[in-house]
Amino acid sequence: MVKPELDPVEMLTALNNREAKMNTSVAPGIAVPHGYFRGLDGIIGAVGFSRQGIEYGSHDNKLVHLVFMILLGDGAQEQHLHILSRILTLERIQGLIPGYRSKSSCFSGGSWLF
Repeated sequence: MVKPELDPVEMLTALNNREAKMNTSVAPGIAVPHGYFRGLDGIIGAVGFSRQGIEYGSHDNKLVHLVFMILLGDGAQEQHLHILSRILTLERIQGLIPGYRSKSSCFSGGSWLF
C-alpha cells in the first residue's frame, strides 16, 4: 500500500536517525534499516535487492544485497520485534536467503514476514 500523504524527507530522517545509533546489518548481505515514524498508523515496508551489492558499513565489511526497510507507527514496538525475528528466521532457512542473489527465491517468502 502506497502512502502518498507521508513526507519522504521525514521518513528518510527517521531511518537515518536510527541508523546513526547503530548500523542495522543483521546478517551477511542483509540489512534492516528501520525507524519510528510519528503519525503513521501501523507499519510500512519495502524490500530492496541488488545483485552487485551496496556498501552499507556492515560490521563484517561485506556488501549488502538484500534490504528490508521498515517504518513503524505509533504503538508498533511489539510488532517491530516480531518482524525482526521473522527476518532473522528467514536468514536461517536453508535455500531461501543463501539464494537471494536469485531474484525469484528472495521474494518467495515475502508474505510470510508480516
